[in-house]
Amino acid sequence: MPPAPAQADLSGVDLPRVKVSPRGATRLKSGHVWVYRSDVTSTDGVLPGSLVTVCDQRCKPLGTALYSSSSQIAIRMISRETTSRKPAVDFPALLRQRVADALAYRERVVRNTDACRLIFSEGDFLPGLIVDRYNDVLCVQVLTQGMDANLVRETVIAELSDRIQPTAVVERVDPRIRELESLAPRASVLLQGDKTSTTFTMNGVHFRYEALEGQKTGAFLDQRENYAAAALYARGEALDAFCYQGGFALHVAPHCSHVTGVDSSRPALEVADQNAALNHREIEWIEANAFDLLKDYA
Repeated sequence: MPPAPAQADLSGVDLPRVKVSPRGATRLKSGHVWVYRSDVTSTDGVLPGSLVTVCDQRCKPLGTALYSSSSQIAIRMISRETTSRKPAVDFPALLRQRVADALAYRERVVRNTDACRLIFSEGDFLPGLIVDRYNDVLCVQVLTQGMDANLVRETVIAELSDRIQPTAVVERVDPRIRELESLAPRASVLLQGDKTSTTFTMNGVHFRYEALEGQKTGAFLDQRENYAAAALYARGEALDAFCYQGGFALHVAPHCSHVTGVDSSRPALEVADQNAALNHREIEWIEANAFDLLKDYA
């Protein structure tokens, strides 16, 4: 992997311009939030991770974006406000407001859990940033050059800490993503606090959480509503294939006579068994390739 390139100052004193093709401009005007590298026509003097003014071929501003020098998604829009050259927004203030808006939305719509995805990249107009909450621990994942800049990281983490006051903040690193973005290698690490484990609850079911272990950011929080739906219909015997840490198995266990969970990962099954004990459930765990096992069952 080549050395990580120098990153741009995102304070926005004088934004560089990135020109996009007519096709790229049309996509942005229609509401798309990405421009692919094939539609970028000029990046003169633009450093990796820069906050840039996006312009069409006639130099008409189309908005403000974060630029990646390595990804095929070269432009990720951060604001559609425009000026001729200077930033149309106070970037740190915009970051703080986006965090506040994301948290306010979760307060309105999330129920029956103390764990959820607080910030979901483009879904919350913070492209390249993932933040999950597991009870009193926050897990942060950075996926782009722009979001890896010191100003962005410090601003976002400070705002989250002020508003939520977590016991700990952990950063989970995906080495492959950092390589694709030409970012320097970094280990997953505890950023704030002194704990990396906790328990959290979804739909009345309790789970262990080890912040520096497991897949992705540690759990599949996006399945919360599916877990609850499965529990409504489950009866008799149940099989949770690819069960990971037992999310579906634990939710259907109160309604079924026998539940089996299957996964190829022994560490995941060990956590699943701990989760079963937390909830006083008896579940059979099988370490196996689920595809092969299903063929055997058939």
